[in-house]
Amino acid sequence: MSLIANYVKRLVEKSTGDALLASRARETIKFLLKRTSHIPSVRSVSKGAAYCSYYARLVEAIGVGRPLYSVSGKGSDVHKILGLAVLKLFNDDWLKKTEITEIKEYVRKAHDELKDEDLLRRPDDQNTINLCVTLLNKLIEKLPLMCKSIGAYLNTIEPVVEQQFMDYDTFLKGSPDLILEDRVNRRAIVVEWKTAREYRDDDVAQVVAYAILEARRLGFKRIKEVRDAILGEPPKVLPVVIRPSGKFLPPHPILMPMNSREKWRSKLRRLFYLVLLEAQHLTVLMTHQERLTGVSRDEFLIPLEGRPDVKVNALRLTPKGLRKGDPMSQSGYPCASKKKDAGSPRPICELATACRFYFGREVGKKEEYERILWSLRYTVFDEKESDLLVYKALHVIFKSLDKEYLIRVFTEGGGVYFHIDKLPQVKSSEDRYFRCSITVERDYFDMKEKKWINERVQHRVDVLEELEFRKAGALIGRRKVRDFEGDLFYTIPEGSPVLISFLDAQSPLLSINMFARVDMVDLEDGKVVYYFGVPNRLLKYQLLLLKEYLMRHGNSLQNVLLVHVNADLTHLELEALDALQRFMEDRQSLPEQLKGGEALNLELIQNERRELESELGITEEEWPSLRELLQRAIGGKRKWPTD
Repeated sequence: MSLIANYVKRLVEKSTGDALLASRARETIKFLLKRTSHIPSVRSVSKGAAYCSYYARLVEAIGVGRPLYSVSGKGSDVHKILGLAVLKLFNDDWLKKTEITEIKEYVRKAHDELKDEDLLRRPDDQNTINLCVTLLNKLIEKLPLMCKSIGAYLNTIEPVVEQQFMDYDTFLKGSPDLILEDRVNRRAIVVEWKTAREYRDDDVAQVVAYAILEARRLGFKRIKEVRDAILGEPPKVLPVVIRPSGKFLPPHPILMPMNSREKWRSKLRRLFYLVLLEAQHLTVLMTHQERLTGVSRDEFLIPLEGRPDVKVNALRLTPKGLRKGDPMSQSGYPCASKKKDAGSPRPICELATACRFYFGREVGKKEEYERILWSLRYTVFDEKESDLLVYKALHVIFKSLDKEYLIRVFTEGGGVYFHIDKLPQVKSSEDRYFRCSITVERDYFDMKEKKWINERVQHRVDVLEELEFRKAGALIGRRKVRDFEGDLFYTIPEGSPVLISFLDAQSPLLSINMFARVDMVDLEDGKVVYYFGVPNRLLKYQLLLLKEYLMRHGNSLQNVLLVHVNADLTHLELEALDALQRFMEDRQSLPEQLKGGEALNLELIQNERRELESELGITEEEWPSLRELLQRAIGGKRKWPTD
């Protein structure tokens, strides 16, 4: 169901009176969504659905990062401690560990392990520990009621903690804090921990988006099925926000007081559709229309409402129903609160300055350097379209073909060929080019040459029979040497980034998973052995979670999928462009490299960013950018190979 396509059709027809043009606009958006490999984050989508669409656009499509004062170090520590504590609790038969003293013990165990790994910002902070105990105790206390509400049994639910899920049917990507699921009966409780005493509408939208992902994970395919699984009474997938205070657990009406259930039912239904609409809208904003569809951006120009002299691309306009502030005046919600300071509205949006810079000026007025930087954003999106193709391919391939059949294909040396506009084709092991791989093709339109160009990417795939976590922190995978290999082993190259998926759902993108790096591949006792590394702080937490999963499910694991993937650096490169664009606005001058007509590259962007930090007197330790954090995540400044 393409909400954005239907909206654009109505918009174009109303504006131009041309029904054929309106239908073409709808089909263009549907074609674009079918072909793109971009997908926005749940955090951005929830902000756009329930707070401000400009906010989501700034973060997801432009690369504006949240400033330091809006990031809660305590909240980050709380989520890590709770995630690990829940898994430890379930591994030790949690039904017998419901006393507050026992809950404190598990919180302390999780805290100490995270502290030993240097994964806490504020170790030994008693307020953080107490808050974790309060939230976990509230979960345990309310869990019988929640299970009863969805028809699940306490002794059959299993925890899933902070797993990144991706779904190209709903265009959502995110990591729910906690899911408690009964996979046999297709029931689940989706929990969002909130450390603030009050919740916001975007908190509710966020847990609704995660509930959509979980419904998809459980096998609810059509949007109507997903909607009924979440909004039904009784629901099959129950979204819950747990915070330190409050008697009730929003947002599902089944857990709210009788006199407010109708209000919550209406709000939940509205947010469900707004989440889907905003996800599709952001996806369109992240794509290059001409490159993916061959249709010019000028084809769907319509007059801007209230400004008939200004023409805008209808496909990129914010849909009606999505809230947005006034970037120029910033006088009302969501830009400012009703309360005033010294007679003026009190600003409440931490992105107000960036919003005024990008959206608070007259449409179409840009300096030369701004046009260059906007074109560079399209370049970033174009490059990442290719890098992310493997994820789109995994989604379509496992949606189109049976999971067990695909495992058999890969273990017998076969592969899958997938053209983005066609159905996947299985290739036998006789065709060595496709052996143990996923090959993806897509045609894109070259604006300069005015013709379609074919691009092809290939990613090696392997299937492990064993996955083991050793005390020294090493993750090791094994499989038998296969008959077709002989003296040539079809393994993923050392140094490559990989997706490790447990395949506990139909899609590997909706399964328990983690990203790692292949440090070494060896042959031991007739088996191919992979040694995986995660030399960073960001992925080390995921490794701790994986260790707990292996303790609980290790003996039952079969057919762990291993896929050579690319690191998604999209947001990091956009962030650098944002910093440079606003930096240059202050300088009112162009770098010499641009004046000379040379191409602006990421090295120049990084130099400008460092110069900005130097002028502001900010050190790397005081203001670590998302780019720097990901550089650490992939092993310092070393880049993962892409071939």
